[in-house]
Parts: sequence; C-alpha cells; structure tokens
Amino acid sequence: MESMKRTMKITVNFSVVLLLLAIGFDLSAGATKQWTRDVGYNNAANWDVGRVPCAQDKVIFTDQTSVVFLQVNGTMREVVLPTNGEVVLANTMTIAFSDYSDVDPQCNGQDVTFIADTPKHWFDPDNWKDPDGPVTVETELVPCRYDDVSFPEDNLFSVALNESVSVRSIQVSGQSYNGPNIANYLNTPNGKLQFAVDDGVTIGILGYDCPDSTGCQCGNDEQQQTMDMICSMASCYPLMCQNPVTPEGACCAKCGAILTMDFEHSSFNMNQFKQWIKTNYGGTVNMNKRATKRQADSSVESNIIFYISKTKSEKIQLVITETGSGSGKSAVQMAQRIQRDLRSGMASLGIKSVSMQASSQGTGGHTGSAGSVSSGGIAGIIIVVCIVIALAATAIFMYARRISFRKDDPLHADIEMTPTHLQPEYIQELPIDPTGVKGFDNPIYATSPLPSKDGSPMYADPTKADQHQANGQQQVNGHQRNGSYEKNSYDHESAANGLENMEQRDSTIVGLAFTNPMQSDTKT
Repeated sequence: MESMKRTMKITVNFSVVLLLLAIGFDLSAGATKQWTRDVGYNNAANWDVGRVPCAQDKVIFTDQTSVVFLQVNGTMREVVLPTNGEVVLANTMTIAFSDYSDVDPQCNGQDVTFIADTPKHWFDPDNWKDPDGPVTVETELVPCRYDDVSFPEDNLFSVALNESVSVRSIQVSGQSYNGPNIANYLNTPNGKLQFAVDDGVTIGILGYDCPDSTGCQCGNDEQQQTMDMICSMASCYPLMCQNPVTPEGACCAKCGAILTMDFEHSSFNMNQFKQWIKTNYGGTVNMNKRATKRQADSSVESNIIFYISKTKSEKIQLVITETGSGSGKSAVQMAQRIQRDLRSGMASLGIKSVSMQASSQGTGGHTGSAGSVSSGGIAGIIIVVCIVIALAATAIFMYARRISFRKDDPLHADIEMTPTHLQPEYIQELPIDPTGVKGFDNPIYATSPLPSKDGSPMYADPTKADQHQANGQQQVNGHQRNGSYEKNSYDHESAANGLENMEQRDSTIVGLAFTNPMQSDTKT
C-alpha cells in the first residue's frame, strides 16, 4: 500500500473509467476490413520491452498516453501515470501493488514503458487486415467506399482521422452504426476517447453494396493527396526479384505478375469472373463485388496469392504474387497460364483484351518502394567503388614513389659518343708514332698528364680539356696547343696510373682529333 500511495502522489487529472463491453458478437459476413491496433495493457506489442509487465516492474505511461485498457488482473511494483489520460478497466478488473519479490520470483524487475501512446492513423495500411486474405494493393487495404469496417469488440483502440471517408458499414465494439448514429457516437465520451477526428471530418455510412455488376473502384487513389498520404505510411519490404511490377493503386512494387484487362461493360460480370478463377485455379472467393482475394489450395501452387479489383482507369486488374519473400517465378508462370486461358475464352467472359507485366528472377536488392535500386544497379555501384579505390591506391603509390627520390640523389646515365654525330670537317686523322709513349690522363687521379710526341698533353675527357681552355687556346703544363683532343691506345705502363689488367694492343690505332667548333681560330 505504501508503494501505491507513493505513486498516486505523482498523478494529476487522470480519470478511471469503467466500461462494460459487449461479448460474443459475430462479425457479419460482409466485413472485409478489420482494425488491428489496440491500446490493451495485455498486448505485448504495446510495451517497449516486448512483453507484458510483471510483478516487480515499474510501469510507465508517458504524458503522450491518451488511453489504456486493462483487460485482466495485474500486479506491479510501481506505476507512473500521465498528467492527462484515461485508463479503462474491464468488469471485475483489479490491480495489485507489491514490493515482495516472492510474488513473481521469475520477474527481475525493470522500467517498462507503454508505447501505444498515440492514436494510429486511419490511412495507414499497416493498421488494417482483410480476413479473406492478403491485399496486395496498399490503397485498397485501407477501407474503400463499399467495404465493411470492424473495430475490436473486446478491446479499446485509438484512431486518428484527418480526412472524411465513406464505407458500406461500420461496427464498433460489436455494435453497428448507420450514418446519423456514427456521428452521434463520435461526440460521446467513448467516441472521443477512441476516435481523434479533426474538425469538419466525417465518417459516411453508405449502407449498400456496389451497384455495378462490373465491379466498383476503391476510391482511395482518386485523389492524389489521399494516395500520397497512404503511401507515406505504407511499409515496403525487400524483394527477391529483378524488375518488380507495381499495380495501379499500389505503393510498393511486387515480385510476380499483373494481368490488365479491358472488358465489355454490357457483358462482363465481376462475380462470374471470380467464379471462373475459383473453378479453374482453386481459389476461394468472397462475396465483395469490388475485389476478390484468393489463397491457392493444395491442388495448385500453395504459395500463390490472387487479388482482383477494378482500377481507377476502368480496367480489371489481376495481381498475382507469392507469399513470404518468393522470387515471383511461380506467380509469373501462373499468370502466363491464365493469360493463355483468357485469350482462348475472352468472349464468354466479356473481356476484350489482356496484357501482362511480370517481374524477372533475381537475387534481391529491392525494397519494393518507388525509386529503389535494383541488385544489378547495386552491383554496378560496387564495381565503380572498387575501381575508384584501386585508382586512388595507385595514385597514392605513385606519389609515394616520386617523393622517395631526393634532389641530392645522384643520377646515373651512360653517354655514348660516336663520330657519326659530328660533321666531317671537325674530324682529322692524327699520325701515331709507335715508338712514342702512349698514355691516358685519368681525371680521377691527381696525376700529371702524359705528354704526347710534341710535348702537349693528351686527354680522353673533353671536359678536362675545356678546363684548360682560355682565349681560344688551351694551356697545359706551360705548353700551347690548338683546341683538339687526341685519343691513343695505351699499354701496360699506363695501367700504373690507375688502370689495371688492360690488354696491350699490338695493332696500330688511328687517333682522331676533334676540332673545337666553338673556337674561331681552330684549324682542321
């Protein structure tokens, strides 16, 4: 009790309402759309930890919580209530508070927050289901104008509605309402508790079925604003196919096929076409004139789903898909079979033409939403990224190699000079005296140049001759000579000046003298 007193001190403006719910109401056969959300305390999906609170938990209702429904008895350690909101207790419902761990030994105790704290939107396809099977066109999963609508009879809910709608019938907590009655209900405390309706927004009750034997359009995609609102809330899931198809009125692409048919208004009948599908392909058909949902029985592919409806463009649309995350292969094969059968018996059904769109097999990569990237596109992106990375790595490698060379590093090059590069007038043949001393002045060593026969030094390196050049002549050890270079053979005696193991040449070598073309007084 102390725990209860402590928590009650932090609550203000919170009312407790006792609501007696009708039990045992059976939905009428015409009901096609059921609301799936609730604000039940006992619904594990309504808690952030994915389970119902246990005895040692601290239960938290945020300030955004408008209503919560406690259907069964519960025990908790502590509860935090919002400043404004309502809790609805079922008949004979009790709440207990306890600080003793032995009340529920398996409960470790933690903070548990109620997350179904805001009204769910009427135009969100994820909030609805069709008891006759999956609806593969999202705008038609939201109640259409000739649908029967049912809200939970044994639970409370919270619906947000910002745009006027019309349906065939509506049931709330097991009670059917017509036009005037639903308007009155929305103004009651319970109506305001469960329907957050904007000013000027109404729910129209038509009270009759589709009057057109060829079928009636859903109507949710007639206004682009309404369709955009629905698609902004729709959940599209990954697909295991290439080139998925998008039915008219759908928000998400599909793996499978679409058969689109033009029909004769005077002879086509939606109910007869449903019966034809049921008879030939094992489908189960409900009595809604607007659409047909079918899950194949054991006589055909068990994973195929049919959905038939009349589109905004006044065509009959048959969407064939697969359950789960199928690739659509079986659905496409079924569509091809139906297309062949239709073409052979179109006249009897009142169909003028039939065309098919089909997805292709793939390995995934689609999200099903508009603008999604195919797996081939993803593969291309990966390849481009790899190429960019390789180019970047190459550029970095080349840059690293370039900066590894320093300015002071020596450069090595072999230079070969041949007489063919010189003009003939700059070449002269010098006589060689076999008795003369033949030598080579190596500039690496600090040796005196060997004199030639006439006493002038001989150089094999022209650069050294340039060092002795002055005023058009060369000065070498006090001797004057014209700017020419001599090349002679050398013998074993010259090896003592730094050249070793050179073979003595016996033959007479012709020496060449190169006249310096830069000197105007050079004689050839």
